[in-house]
Amino acid sequence: MNESTDKIQTSLEAINQDPQINMIPATDGEIGQLIVAEANYDRWSNFLFPHSKSNDIYGKRKRQWNVTLPDGVEKSAQIEVIPAQDEKSYTTKSYDVFLAVTEIWKSKGMTDDIMEIHLGDIAKILDLKENGRVVNMIMEELRCLHDTKVSWIFSFHSSDTKEDTYKNQRVLDTFDYVQKSERNHGETKTTCSIRLSEHIRLNIKNKITIPVNFAARKKIRSSIAKALYSRLDNLLFQNPFYIRTALSLIKELNIKPGRYLYKSQRKNLLQTLQKNLNGAEMSQIGYFIYVDIEETLDKKDWQCIFRTNYSMGHLEHDKESESEKKFSSDNLALFNIIEKEIGICSKYTETYQLLSLTYEASFILDIIAEWKETTSNNTAIEDKKKYFVNLMHHTVHKKGLNWITPCGKKCQLRPENMLF
Repeated sequence: MNESTDKIQTSLEAINQDPQINMIPATDGEIGQLIVAEANYDRWSNFLFPHSKSNDIYGKRKRQWNVTLPDGVEKSAQIEVIPAQDEKSYTTKSYDVFLAVTEIWKSKGMTDDIMEIHLGDIAKILDLKENGRVVNMIMEELRCLHDTKVSWIFSFHSSDTKEDTYKNQRVLDTFDYVQKSERNHGETKTTCSIRLSEHIRLNIKNKITIPVNFAARKKIRSSIAKALYSRLDNLLFQNPFYIRTALSLIKELNIKPGRYLYKSQRKNLLQTLQKNLNGAEMSQIGYFIYVDIEETLDKKDWQCIFRTNYSMGHLEHDKESESEKKFSSDNLALFNIIEKEIGICSKYTETYQLLSLTYEASFILDIIAEWKETTSNNTAIEDKKKYFVNLMHHTVHKKGLNWITPCGKKCQLRPENMLF
């Protein structure tokens, strides 16, 4: 990265943090660790469990996309979140409580019976001191996990080959609580009766799970950073870099834009993300998230460059991997041009990055020009971003070059395999 990155000051006070109701760790040690989470809820955690300041936590919201079922039939997949009337739906705090409940359930032998647990046990797993405010927070999130419904349409993965449909699913199919007096001291301890939904229990028992670094997650205080951490943990496992401008992150994370009209305010936001996420360990032990901040080429915004490297359990900021060294300012500039001209799309972020690392700028710019001319004259092209990737792929083979990933001699975009 350039020298300006090294000069970025990361000591500003975090902004947009939750008032985390005095969430002081119960001990200096870490109670938790690498745990497993139900795969569907973690895979979609960025959508299901947004930060607490998101506009998405009141009212119904849905996400839709096209899928091809195992029998070859095209369907419209969907996830819809439906909160209880006049109540908020899930946030990052809800997911923390969900993970804690899952750990308690596993410690009880993954029973199918209704469990009776103390809320103090949940507080302990969350590294929180048990007090009235913490107990009330946990109660509120348990109620939310019970009352909020999620409809999965061809989107709930329960086996290697099946995408299931479940309507009005709850995280908790049972939730009730009562305060019981302790015999000797007359103190009260809130006890709740809960049970995870059947589909969640079955998936975890069948190992349809994703590892979560709960210890690292609990250290993150900003709810915005915590929501982004879940996404980065998935993205950076396969992608060497993830680059986003402040304006893009504000849109993608559904942050209220009014507070970030000015470039300096957006820089503060990125510094908050950097302070919370730089050096955070990922779910793959030995992988850490690194965050750099730079101005965009047009000087109109700031951008975050998220990356990771394998460090054998130690933070080695001064030892860049070969792929990191390769991603120069020229590569970054080319990547930014591709996103600006073709359009930002998380689905193709890795592809755009690899293109900018692999091919000459003049080659890519020529294809962008051809893409522009074709898409402007051919209104039948609906997915223009996909068409650009396919055009790149085809032209690469036409020039006798290798594609960014191995595709084999039977690749349908090789000229000799295309039907005219």
